[in-house]
Amino acid sequence: MNKTIDFNGKQVRNLYCPGTLCLRAKQEGEGESRTITGYAIRFNEDSVKMYDYFIERIAPSCVTDDTLKESDIKMTLFHNREKLLARSNMGEGSLRLFVDEKGVGFEFEAPETEIGDFALEGIKRGDLSGCSFTFIPGDYMTETEDDGSGNETLRVTHTRFEELLEMTIGTDPAYPTTSVGMREQAANDSFYQELRREAQPSEDELRKLREADDERVRKEHEKVMRRFMLEEN
Repeated sequence: MNKTIDFNGKQVRNLYCPGTLCLRAKQEGEGESRTITGYAIRFNEDSVKMYDYFIERIAPSCVTDDTLKESDIKMTLFHNREKLLARSNMGEGSLRLFVDEKGVGFEFEAPETEIGDFALEGIKRGDLSGCSFTFIPGDYMTETEDDGSGNETLRVTHTRFEELLEMTIGTDPAYPTTSVGMREQAANDSFYQELRREAQPSEDELRKLREADDERVRKEHEKVMRRFMLEEN
């Protein structure tokens, strides 16, 4: 299935990309490095299974060089817009972004502020080890997979973002502790609920399935009765 998602026009979503943060090594003659690098988006990699039903994947077509040049993207801490670390506005600014075969990478100098120092220390200690990105879904494809034991998984492959809004440094956003995170998780819930509804057969489809079952049972019954009548004769 390939269609455009329309959750009243604007549905913000976020996905987590673990283990992608690092500090650029200090060069000879330089002081302590404040350059933070990593990947905010990984292409063609499965997410963890969410809600015991969904697996998501981001196709390279979601983000191109043109996407980055046409977007105003903020790098924040914990999805808090007041904790701004860097920004790329129409391809210009303190946040340097690039697209390669792996995904969407970034690099920026941590500001010499309390927030910047906090981010640097968290990355050094390993407390902050991944990124999330926030986007408005566009086109996607779905495929239902069965593991052979009756457990189904819905694989969702995003093929186009309507808009890429934000990248953030933090921990797994599936366990939000702020009101912003709670709102984003609620948006995620709405997205998954919509997909689950789409994956379920409609009332018309259920009626047709019931009619097909009734017809099959009727034919089996007639077959048994004909056999019984032949044996009686």
